[in-house]
Amino acid sequence: MQLSSLPRPFICTSVAEGGLERTIRTIKTAEYEGASAFEVHLPLLGYPSEAELEQLTAATACPIYATCRRDKFYELLGAEDVVELSESERTDRLVAAVEAGLDGIDMELDTFDRQAGPSSFTESAIGSYAEDPETGPAEISDDENAIDQQKAVIDRVHRAGGDVVVSAHTCTHLSPAEALAIAERMTDCGADLC
Repeated sequence: MQLSSLPRPFICTSVAEGGLERTIRTIKTAEYEGASAFEVHLPLLGYPSEAELEQLTAATACPIYATCRRDKFYELLGAEDVVELSESERTDRLVAAVEAGLDGIDMELDTFDRQAGPSSFTESAIGSYAEDPETGPAEISDDENAIDQQKAVIDRVHRAGGDVVVSAHTCTHLSPAEALAIAERMTDCGADLC
């Protein structure tokens, strides 16, 4: 089942566990508690092999999608020693996860054109960024080349049979109109979910 075909609203659990065994245990517990979909973080799983991804998908009939945030994001989750990847490496790993059987990916609206945001992903840095009236929304790119590259990744995921969630962790307050405009940009890129 695809993320986009789930009856709405649905509960999606973002699994921020390290290691395959703990991730599977969390998925089973969350599914029992009512979750209908799961997000897994490839870096926290140690960039799993195809066989490991098969174990993951065998654990539930619910959709599982992959994300591979940039290195500093994982500070927020308390992770250490996350491998820093280029944008192409990150997106290639996401597409490969779908080709190996996951149901989709989540990628940022500034993929291929990283935009400034908080200095780090600590609670205090995010709070300071959000409170500063001079900061704009993070993770949103206007670069046409980056947008074309995003569309190409989305096409690759769609050809592999997956859905794409496009996200923007803006780290600032948005008006309803601003949030809607961002979602429209995401759907213009080909996002299935925003």
